Amino acid sequence: MSRLNLHKVFKGKLFSPGFLKNIEVVSSERDALLSARSEIRDHIRQEFKELPEMASAQVVFSEAFYKHTRYDHSLQPDLEFKPKFLTQGSFQYKTVNWPAKLPPQQVDLDDGIYVPMPFYLGQPTLKASVYFDVVERAISKLCEDKGWRLDTSKNSCVRVELNSGKSHIDLPLYGVPDKEFDRLTKEMASDSLDFSQTYIYEAMKDYRSPFRIDSNQVKLATREDDWILSDPQKIHDWFNDAVRDHGEQLRDVCRLLKAWRDYNWNECKLSSISLMTVAVEAYDNAFGNPDGSRPAEDRLDIALLQTARYLADALHGAIINPVLPEEHNNLASGWSQQERGDFILKAYELVEKVDHALNAGFRKEAALGQICDVFGERVPMEVGLVEFTNGPKDEVLSTAPAYQAAPEVMEHKSG
Repeated sequence: MSRLNLHKVFKGKLFSPGFLKNIEVVSSERDALLSARSEIRDHIRQEFKELPEMASAQVVFSEAFYKHTRYDHSLQPDLEFKPKFLTQGSFQYKTVNWPAKLPPQQVDLDDGIYVPMPFYLGQPTLKASVYFDVVERAISKLCEDKGWRLDTSKNSCVRVELNSGKSHIDLPLYGVPDKEFDRLTKEMASDSLDFSQTYIYEAMKDYRSPFRIDSNQVKLATREDDWILSDPQKIHDWFNDAVRDHGEQLRDVCRLLKAWRDYNWNECKLSSISLMTVAVEAYDNAFGNPDGSRPAEDRLDIALLQTARYLADALHGAIINPVLPEEHNNLASGWSQQERGDFILKAYELVEKVDHALNAGFRKEAALGQICDVFGERVPMEVGLVEFTNGPKDEVLSTAPAYQAAPEVMEHKSG
């Protein structure tokens, strides 16, 4: 039985782009997103210059602040809100794909807004509702002029839909203690650093930096719960560490899993962070292989197969956010039994199709057809990208998938 190597089907070769290249965000759309991001940032900066004047209306600060200061307005802190910005999510992780089904799927860019503000008893003194109002007011006229749609229905961000629904920018709103900003300014000055230029990169990007604000002091504004503890950089750090440990192949596998999801569902609750969590755990645990073996760097096809097997098992149980306590964040908690069962069946189909393409002795065209069945028409149907493997017979472990129903009691934990 002949065995095939499909690595180049995904990665491509000179003058023959592979699947991962075919699902990149096209340069014109990327440029449009980044241009819109810059315009939105400029409008928000301008609007926040006027925010201190609102303090005289006594509606800016939280009820907790007034309660604990006995409404002593002399304790009202001086306001000087200077927002900083940090792009996060898939653009930052470098796992962003062009949607498989456009619409309803969209390219998503998350641009966090960080504002230094007075804290009292560990909480921002600014009302979260005021924060949302200022940001929405800052960009509403811009959206009208540009033909963008302002979506204020999201609990934890402001969304701006661009380009007739092809893409959107989410603006999560964060508060950090102004005293921390003052501290960082002085420390950077003592190190001859330009605070205005380096803050966003030094103070927030690398958790190893001495100029990093403690995650326990980063608060996210929400419409329903006012302020909650949330630092998106913890996910960024966790994933960067995983890629450093396991190599760029891990990032490619995550992109492939996201592309598989997007092709198989128009919309679904199988989040990107869930897929990334399982993929990282698969690599951390050497895919469950007893000998601890892992695929070679030039065998992304085998890495995909082994991660898919791991995913099919993990979907039966809890998937724990890797940077939050287990009792607070099971990423699978919002799935219905029917949704979970659908995810599991589709994951086993992914295992079956990739396994057969590699191991079932198909002609090259038929093997490509198997991959196309689970990833769609953007898979390059080019037989020159398919090779016969010269490895040992057991190079690709072949296991017939066993279809299972999702259990009522979930004991497996991933994360």
